[in-house]
Amino acid sequence: MPVFAAENILFEQANMVTSANVGSVFSIIEDKPGYLWLGSSEGLFKYDGYEFKRYLGDDSYRSLHQDPDGTLWALGSRSMKKYRPETDSFEVFSLPGDEHKLLSGFPHPQAMVQTADASLWFFAGGGQVLQYQKTDDRWRRYALFPQNSGRETLPSVPLITRKGRLLLAIGPELFTYDAVSDTFNLLLTLDQAGVSITVLEEETSGALLLGSNRGLYRYLIGTGEMLHYQALPVKTQPGKAISSNLVTRILTDKRQNIWVGTKDGLNLFDPHSGTFHRIRHPRETKVGEFVQTLAQDRSGNLWLSGLSGLYYYAPGKMRFVIEAANPDDPHSLSHPSPWSILFDSRQRLWLGTYGGGLNVKAGNDKTYRRYRHNSSNRNSLSDMSVMWMLEDSRQNIWLGTRRGLNLYREQSDDFKHFYFAPENSDAPVNKIFSLLEQEENILWLATQGGVVRTEFTADDHALPEMATHQVFLPGEVVYHIWMSSEQEIWAGTQSGLYRLNNQGQVIKHYQGEAKVAGNLSGNMVNQVYQDKKGTIWVGTENGLNKYLPQQDTFEFIPLFGRGTLAGVQNLLEDANGLLWLVTSSRGLIVMDTDKEQVLAHYTRSEGFTFAVTLHALAPDGRIYLGTLNQGLVSFYPRASREAQQIQLTRIRLDDNEILPAPGGRFYVKGDSAGDNRQEQMSAQAFAHNSKNLAFQFSNFEYARGRSVEYQYKLEGFDEQWREAPVISRLATYTNLSPGHYSFIARARLPMGRWSETRFDFFIEYPVWRSWWAYSGYLVALGVFVYLGGRVQTRVLKKRNRALEQKIALRTGQITEKNKEITALLASKNRFYSNISHEFRTPLMVMLIPIEKILASNPANKGQWQAAYHQGQRLVKMVEHLIEFANQDKKAAAVNTQYPLDSAIRQLCEAYAGMADDKAIAFHLDIQVITPQILLTRDCLEQVLGNLITNAIKYTPAKGKVRVTVTEEDAILKLAVADTGYGIAPQYQQQVFERFSRIDNPEHGQAEGIGIGLAIVKEQVELNQGSITLSSEPGKGSCFTVTLPVIAGNEGGGELSSRSTGRLDSALAAEGVAAAGDIAADVARAQDKEKEKLLIVEDNPDLRRLLSQELGSAFHCLSAKDGAEGIALAERELPDLIISDVMMPNKNGFELCQSVKQSPLTCHIPVILLTAKGDKASKMTGWQCEADDYIGKPFDIRELNCRIDNLINSRKKLAQVHKLRFLSGQTPQGHAGGEAPLLSGSDANLPLPERFIEDIKAVVEQGYTQAEFSINDMAGGLYMSSRQLQRKTKAILQISPSEYLKQFRLQQAKVYLQQNMQAASVAHRVGFSSPAYFGSCFKAQYGQTPVQYQQSCVDGQQLACR
Repeated sequence: MPVFAAENILFEQANMVTSANVGSVFSIIEDKPGYLWLGSSEGLFKYDGYEFKRYLGDDSYRSLHQDPDGTLWALGSRSMKKYRPETDSFEVFSLPGDEHKLLSGFPHPQAMVQTADASLWFFAGGGQVLQYQKTDDRWRRYALFPQNSGRETLPSVPLITRKGRLLLAIGPELFTYDAVSDTFNLLLTLDQAGVSITVLEEETSGALLLGSNRGLYRYLIGTGEMLHYQALPVKTQPGKAISSNLVTRILTDKRQNIWVGTKDGLNLFDPHSGTFHRIRHPRETKVGEFVQTLAQDRSGNLWLSGLSGLYYYAPGKMRFVIEAANPDDPHSLSHPSPWSILFDSRQRLWLGTYGGGLNVKAGNDKTYRRYRHNSSNRNSLSDMSVMWMLEDSRQNIWLGTRRGLNLYREQSDDFKHFYFAPENSDAPVNKIFSLLEQEENILWLATQGGVVRTEFTADDHALPEMATHQVFLPGEVVYHIWMSSEQEIWAGTQSGLYRLNNQGQVIKHYQGEAKVAGNLSGNMVNQVYQDKKGTIWVGTENGLNKYLPQQDTFEFIPLFGRGTLAGVQNLLEDANGLLWLVTSSRGLIVMDTDKEQVLAHYTRSEGFTFAVTLHALAPDGRIYLGTLNQGLVSFYPRASREAQQIQLTRIRLDDNEILPAPGGRFYVKGDSAGDNRQEQMSAQAFAHNSKNLAFQFSNFEYARGRSVEYQYKLEGFDEQWREAPVISRLATYTNLSPGHYSFIARARLPMGRWSETRFDFFIEYPVWRSWWAYSGYLVALGVFVYLGGRVQTRVLKKRNRALEQKIALRTGQITEKNKEITALLASKNRFYSNISHEFRTPLMVMLIPIEKILASNPANKGQWQAAYHQGQRLVKMVEHLIEFANQDKKAAAVNTQYPLDSAIRQLCEAYAGMADDKAIAFHLDIQVITPQILLTRDCLEQVLGNLITNAIKYTPAKGKVRVTVTEEDAILKLAVADTGYGIAPQYQQQVFERFSRIDNPEHGQAEGIGIGLAIVKEQVELNQGSITLSSEPGKGSCFTVTLPVIAGNEGGGELSSRSTGRLDSALAAEGVAAAGDIAADVARAQDKEKEKLLIVEDNPDLRRLLSQELGSAFHCLSAKDGAEGIALAERELPDLIISDVMMPNKNGFELCQSVKQSPLTCHIPVILLTAKGDKASKMTGWQCEADDYIGKPFDIRELNCRIDNLINSRKKLAQVHKLRFLSGQTPQGHAGGEAPLLSGSDANLPLPERFIEDIKAVVEQGYTQAEFSINDMAGGLYMSSRQLQRKTKAILQISPSEYLKQFRLQQAKVYLQQNMQAASVAHRVGFSSPAYFGSCFKAQYGQTPVQYQQSCVDGQQLACR
């Protein structure tokens, strides 16, 4: 019996031959690389499993031969050609008749063989034979029959046996070649008349098979027995005889099966029984026709050529056994759509169908027993659709149908029914899709109405009875149910996957969103399966999912790539741990769960043409498939053999084709069709300018080419394997960089192993990237660097000069800009100074009268206090303005200690009058705990002041304004609420921005520039507080400020009297005391001559006010600017000058400097009054020798005190000078001629002392003359007599005439000490008469000149002095 005679042998038509127009195929041969060559009526073709390439079309090629060297020979009807792999072309092979005369006239060869000694044998008709010995290049010619023997037309049929023996059949005779005698000897002759041998074949046993036109002969060489097999009528011996007596081809395949082709089809010959098995096929296949050729490739595929085309048989393909439903056969399947399969412990096959009832078959039976639903038999099946079957641990068979649960009763061979909605057998809960057993007597059911858990009670011998049942997930359509190894129930529904514990409580509901990672790929869950390793797999309408227990999520397994979905209907694990998947549209899939890789995909190319509904694994390893209307399909899964060795079939380099040849050689083919010149490549090196490189490959799986999986990778370029399409099998690369590469291609069949091929090549480096090119580059680079350095140096020098010019120009521009900016800053500072001066002066004019009014205790004292307080606030604002103008960087905030309650009340009282003017009800509510807190300077004044001002400003007449101050949890909250116009929500954040104004046409535009609330916010944030606004248009607004409370004893800070000190000092003086002081000043002024004051002030109001305030005690002179003040001071020589700083013509600094540098006025003290109270301005004043510096506004009493102090100090100084003069001392020395009082020249003396020296020098020159007068003294000092009179009086407290008299008397004392006569001394010192001299001398010294002279003589000089 043949090895696979029992298999379903199926020859399929090779459609690729039809599409390629190959014609009628006479010969098929597979060469060493693996190509299939076909000689046909249309020429010669090469096939790589996917594409045909035509080589020869000039002849009909009936015989192909490949010698042991791999050289291919093609024998046509008119020519013989030899294949050249280096050119991928054929060349005509002609016998060298010109060189060897014995070859002349030799007929065209019909066949050829090569013997073991490498001799080539050529055979022509009529027994003509040629031998060519390659070793010595010698030809021999044999003629088995004499000429004109009548056998010239008989074909020669050669055969090389396994032992290397050459046999040749001609007609009925068989010859053998004897190498020793170099002759052909007759071996046997067929004795049947008209017989002619058509084909020779040798069995593995050594027996010869001789095909003829009279049947098949089998010659047993050992015994010499000849067996003859002929065709017989079918009725005589059906299926045992050969199909025809004309044997055309004989083939012994790799599995020792003998195939015999005849005129009427193909036979499988069994030499042991001598019988033939005819290969019958459907009528459209047409294998039962004239067999022209038989061949087998390396994969074991059989190729058969008939008159209607080429056919092949692939033993490696999966073989499917189909059991169809036959309505006329009661023992066949009852329905063509099996829906459930069960193999029980008694080796029975249970097959439930969808609409055809139940089929049961015992292990060795070939027929089925049918069970159907019979409405008249209550013990029949409850429904014709059996959806699931289960054998429990007690070997009970349970059937889930579309109308209840059935229990098969073995003894009575019938069924017991269970319903979970007995009142309605068609209820959804009675439609069962799957079953499982939790433990003995506990079943779980997946139904159309939810999950059912039922318990049964039964003893060991009785049938189970349903005790209780519970329905979980009511209303859910549950398709499948599974119990995991953790005793958890997994229920697949149309709305996702439910996970329940074994009591039916839902643990989690998993739903599908394909685009969300971790979710199921779909909501329609068809089946849940846990493999032997514990992994849970879930099949949905969109694909396969793997459960990840650690993350409690799912991973989508792409079976055909990320973008392709394939619904998974059923899951099954075989004995090898492989997972078999039934898909909705992609056939049957086998997956390796460890690698998560598809191993096999059974499609139509593998003969899989079924619409599968389920699959099951039989105990013997066979897999059963339930199909839709195609019956029951079964097969044995077999591991695929290793694929044929993959090879490169084509390499394309730009326009050139590189041909792989035997021995690992490669040839570059010409780029034109007529160019046959070839260049052999010594190494796989490609030019650097190669742009496009393409590889094509094949593994020569002719019958299963569509099932092969191809991948490729270019090492040095690709990081991962790439998939190659089966049709093209092409890998293309462009613009590869120079270097070494390895191209690797691999292929495998389903469930098979990979086979690989490698092609190493090298992309040459261009000439400009060779080592000597780099050496040249290095030299050129050195020269270039040298020359470039020189050029660059020149360029850099030139650029440096240009840059220096540009920098100089830019520096000049920056300097100019800096000057402009400096001028602008100076202008800004001058502006702030001027504006502050303009503010302070009128403020002082206002505050001084108010202070006097407050000192008199008026009846409306509260209003005057408010006015005074607001004035002080304006003064502080001016101070802030000046500080802002002078500061270069933001200074740290200085905290000030506030008496909280009194400060707030005082601030609010200041605005009460403003509220009264608009008839606004102003309320204050203070509830604070901390008596004093630390805040930044003027924080309360600016925050509350601006908020209250805005509240009154934007509240209409007769409105309300309420100020609420509370303290809670160390937080001070200040709230100012009004019933004003309100602020729309879109503007509430805008109001805190600088210069932000909200236009309100309905209520008009209030005065202001929009900076108050910005200042409030800055102050609040500076104190780490916050401000909020709640407002509604038409109802009012409420600003709430929260500030942290820092008690006065908790932090540093200066105790400032700016808020209340000046007002308190003004109010502290009692009216009576103030009146007494004024009366005392008046009385003192009456008792003495009034001192003269010069008031220099450009503001007429302030000038007039100062004159009025100081006029009671002093004689006041006034000037409107500095120039007028200087002139008036030189003319009047006042006792003190009070001057403003910022004035037209000459400012206060210039006036002070002019006064102090003038000898005429240098003795006059100067007080500067100014709004510029900054340190720099004060330093300027001191440098101008100002005697005092008072900022505006000032206290008038303070000014009085400072005036008195300066005048008194000047008087005391004048008294000192007078005493020195009267005692005879001078500025150069002490009395008695001791050390000098002043050192240095007169130019270095202070101006008052210099004046004393000057007047002394003038008097020394003219005192001896009696007519020397005051006018002469004034003329010598270049001043008027009046100016001399006032200056001498101011510096020495004596008049000029008194000074002259005292000077003459002092000089007289000197002469008297020299014993001069008194009369002579009188005339010498300038007295007009000695008598007058004597009276003056005695009045001054208490002695007459003579007495004084006598006392000096007596040694009483000390007393004289």
